[in-house]
Amino acid sequence: MNEIKSAPSALKSLFIPCATVFISSFCIMVIELVAGRIIARFLGSSLYTWTSIIGVVLAGITIGNYVGGRLADRFRIVLYDQRASGQSALDVDTLTMTMDYFVEDLEGTRKALKLDKMNLLGHSWGGLISMFYAIKYPDNLNSLILISSTPASEKLRDSSFQKMESLVSREDSMATYTLMQNPGFARRDPKVMTEFFRLLFRGTFYDRRLADSLDFGLDSTLQQRSLILKHLEKDPQLRSYDLLSRLGIVRCPTLIIAGDHDMIPAIANTALHRSITGSELVTLEHCGHFPFIEQPGIFFPLISDFLRRANP
Repeated sequence: MNEIKSAPSALKSLFIPCATVFISSFCIMVIELVAGRIIARFLGSSLYTWTSIIGVVLAGITIGNYVGGRLADRFRIVLYDQRASGQSALDVDTLTMTMDYFVEDLEGTRKALKLDKMNLLGHSWGGLISMFYAIKYPDNLNSLILISSTPASEKLRDSSFQKMESLVSREDSMATYTLMQNPGFARRDPKVMTEFFRLLFRGTFYDRRLADSLDFGLDSTLQQRSLILKHLEKDPQLRSYDLLSRLGIVRCPTLIIAGDHDMIPAIANTALHRSITGSELVTLEHCGHFPFIEQPGIFFPLISDFLRRANP
């Protein structure tokens, strides 16, 4: 994991937040002007009218900043690149490409950050790692959040893959075939592979157009990393597993988030919910495998509310 960014990288990472603030401020100004025109019909366009409008808007901004600031001060978000993924080291012994080592990497991260207990959030494959971790280290968790998680048994996982294949449209299937003829596909060119994965996941979206917003952060090491990660297929623990009967050991507050158009079958989320005592299951409408992309207005407040309740 890289902790220090170069100046150009740091500036680039600030572009989106700065652009968001700029656009949001512009929208707020438009709202003020529209509100002024609407109210002017009934109360006129005096100094008091405009002062009231601006005051209400500023009050809303102040409250939002306060609540957001308090949440940011309470929780520190730590994203880590899993073994042989992202910017993690490539000099990995392929014999260590097992779920046990992935779990120990997560535990090592907790210890390195000197955390007593942590709020653990996992999406998709990360959700499965989180479940294995929760079973082995239940006392190290303050709360657990599983988002569109890989199912807790290999049978349900395999049915998810089958559903994912069935969601691929004929158009996307033809586009994928054409892309695979591209010389860049054979050498795992990052741009070509990004388009390949977008096509692969397009069917898992309710609004398929949003698949184009997926950014996998691929680089020139993709081919080497793919060969290393392929060794996960040899892990007996992943070939055949069923965690449903073992998840009863998890006693921390648990939130399970699913999409009603996800490739993960509803039965998998229901089974997971029943296996973890006191867990909450929320299914978002008009949403697929990436709720933070398709339903951010519901997703993020949902996470914030759960964390506040789990960390009184």
